[in-house]
Amino acid sequence: MTIVFWDLSGFSALCEKIKGHPVLAVEFLKEYYAKATEIIHKYDGVLDKFIGDGVMAFFGFHARRDNHGTTTKHAIHAANAAIELKESFEKIKTVWLDIWRNKSNDENISIGLKCGINTGYALVGYIPTKERDEFTAVGSHVNLASRLEKKATGNQIIVSSNTKERIQSRFITKTILI
Repeated sequence: MTIVFWDLSGFSALCEKIKGHPVLAVEFLKEYYAKATEIIHKYDGVLDKFIGDGVMAFFGFHARRDNHGTTTKHAIHAANAAIELKESFEKIKTVWLDIWRNKSNDENISIGLKCGINTGYALVGYIPTKERDEFTAVGSHVNLASRLEKKATGNQIIVSSNTKERIQSRFITKTILI
């Protein structure tokens, strides 16, 4: 399956600048989360969770193997979701920047959406504890997707070599060293 992490860069600084208007941060997050959920589901993904101002999703949970013993469709779906959310985020951000700048009197507000994507095996299931139950994905490939997102800057989407291998015929990619 393909695991995707998105995170807002600059969100903590934004919250500090608009701390007199916390509802503005919450309303923005609600809009961003709604759009992320819509896009993830559009591409047959599973919304795993919201993590602060981040989102975790996975694609290919229900996928079947193709003739080569690998699945590529879910990696392509994950990449399409990442690109579409990036584009949608820019539209949402444009509207909100005007609102935030007006309320904070600060023209230097900046926020971005960064993303990490990795394809590989993961353990997916229901993990109950005494106080809380959660359906989630865990494993080293999940961890790598999270680490890639943390390495991304600004509005960057970083994919692992496993994912690149599966999507390179459909997307233009650039090799970077991290």
